[in-house]
Order: sequence, then structure tokens, then C-alpha cells
Amino acid sequence: MTAGVLCASSNFWTLRPSDSWTAAEIKEMVTGSPWARAATVRVPEGTAAPEIVVRWDSAAPVREACSVGGMVPHLFTCASKLLYVSGLGQKFEALRQEYYVIGVSNYPKPARASGDPPEHSDAGDAMLAQMGRRIQHSTFLKREGKAAVAPDQIVVLPAGDSLLLIVFFPRTAKLVPEDGEVRFECTDSTLTVTAPFDLREMKYRERLEL
Repeated sequence: MTAGVLCASSNFWTLRPSDSWTAAEIKEMVTGSPWARAATVRVPEGTAAPEIVVRWDSAAPVREACSVGGMVPHLFTCASKLLYVSGLGQKFEALRQEYYVIGVSNYPKPARASGDPPEHSDAGDAMLAQMGRRIQHSTFLKREGKAAVAPDQIVVLPAGDSLLLIVFFPRTAKLVPEDGEVRFECTDSTLTVTAPFDLREMKYRERLEL
């Protein structure tokens, strides 16, 4: 078998409908595909960098993978899955029409102080909302030769030992395959997260899907 055939066969999303994807293929779609990338994470010297995944949750192949996949941990960082199991599937459909929805999973929690409020309390939620507003000021989608795109909002949710960031970039900033690479960048204090995506590779059913 030639290298070209091997490469083509790996693009399962071009070969079969999503309801026939295997569990391994679904995991690949949401963790290591043109729509989901392991980020480059810069932290202070001597600090272990977390394994962060940046994913276009609003893209059709990701939404379909989360829909047909079961109740497994790597799917519960998908915004569409979270809203669906919360009875808010229609809300997500409305949001994705207006925004490119990008998820940033396994984002590290800040160190807790003794007086910090507990998670899932009103005060704890307020702290996470404040964190989202802070990160929002230094989060962008960047393209060569064009203005950077800033998010309208970042929602920060507790996810076990880490955090999930859901970033909403307005679709009024139109992205096209001719833009080539778009780079997600997010900075907060001493942590910097970057992930490049090639828009030319992000086609599903013969159209750009974001």
C-alpha cells in the first residue's frame, strides 16, 4: 500500500458518515484532527506544562462525533455535549450560528487560597467569570496580513482537576480557506497557549467547517 493511500485512509471523515465512525475515530476527531490540536504551552521554567487540547467545537464533524459518541470522558469537554446533556442542545445550535465556538480543555486551575469560595457556589462561579474576562483580553485568532479576531466572551467551567474554557469568536470575522493558517493564542499570567490550524484542511463534506 502506498503512502498516499495510507494517508487518505486516515481521513475517515471523508470516507464514511459519522454514525459509522468507531470509538477510536471519534476520539481522534475530538483530540487530534484538523479541528482539534494539542497546544504548545509555555510555562515558567521548572513547571510541568499541562497537555491542553484546543478544538473547534462548533465545527460539524466535531459536533457529530460528540453526538454519536457515548458518555466517555474526552467527549465531556465538548461544548455541544455539555449543553445537550444539560437540556440546552437548541441553545448550542443558536450559539454556533453566531460564533466560532472553541474549547480549551485541561486548562490548569489557579492555586487556591484559604479564603477562596467553594466550586459551584455563586461566589466560586463569579471568580471563574472574572477569570474568563481577564483571559479574554489576551486571547485571539491570528491570520497573516489580517487583523486579529478577539472573542466576545470566554466561559470558564470546572472540569475535575482542571478547567474548561469555552471561547466565543464572532462569525462576523469571516474566515476563509484562502487565509491559510489561523493561530489560536491565549495568555494568562505566566501561561501561554498556542495552537495553529490550517483552514485548507478543515473541510467536511466539501465545505469549510468551523
